Amino acid sequence: MLPQILKNLGLDEREIRIFLQAAHQKLAPVSQIAKKAGLKRTTCYQIIENLVKRKFIKRYIQHGIKYYAAATPEELQQLLSKMVAPFDEARGLLTDTAELKKFYNIGRNDTQIAFYEGYEEIKLAYDKILDQGDGEIYSLLRKEDSSAHPLKKYWEKYLRRRLEQGKKSYSMVPAEPQSKTYLKDSTRENRRTLSIRSQDLPITGDLKVCGDLIALISQNEGRIFGLTIENPETAAMFKGMLKILWKHFSKAKKS
Repeated sequence: MLPQILKNLGLDEREIRIFLQAAHQKLAPVSQIAKKAGLKRTTCYQIIENLVKRKFIKRYIQHGIKYYAAATPEELQQLLSKMVAPFDEARGLLTDTAELKKFYNIGRNDTQIAFYEGYEEIKLAYDKILDQGDGEIYSLLRKEDSSAHPLKKYWEKYLRRRLEQGKKSYSMVPAEPQSKTYLKDSTRENRRTLSIRSQDLPITGDLKVCGDLIALISQNEGRIFGLTIENPETAAMFKGMLKILWKHFSKAKKS
């Protein structure tokens, strides 16, 4: 347990051996620690003095002789807190997206376009949808049996994240047998779903709009690829079109 903790704190193999010997002996000179650690005295001295600078080892002088002791678990905890604090501060600063955009020269009217290919990269496109601040996702998508699909586990994770974020999905799917389960689970999955006949609107891929982002993902198993466009005006246009389609087919269902 302790060796793994020390490794996670950035100590290498020799530093860990020295620390463990110092901890075991409580207070010892370099010669004794070096012998137990299986290292030359000069090598051990260089490493141990470096560990003193890094606060992992404490140095004491008695009658002109240097003795060393390992930092206690409480002291290691304090050391870890000091190491982690700058990262916590950086994490907090990264949430200030308005300030960050000044450095990246990203303005509201800038357009960010990205292309993805292959199953692993496609996950990034779906992640971008969930990263948007909007609470609604409008989709046109073809549903298939996903029990053996390479992205099955990812889609389950995607759904959990969407539900945790409280994002409501408005999805239009083909009126085909493979869409039945998707339709049946709509309420449980915080989704409103419309099934549309293929002759009225062919749906062969996955188009999603959320916030300032449009994601177009091919579902052609021969070559799976995706495209994301991040632009507020373009996203608003596509969202408006999907809302018109939603309204049109909702009325058609009722008539």
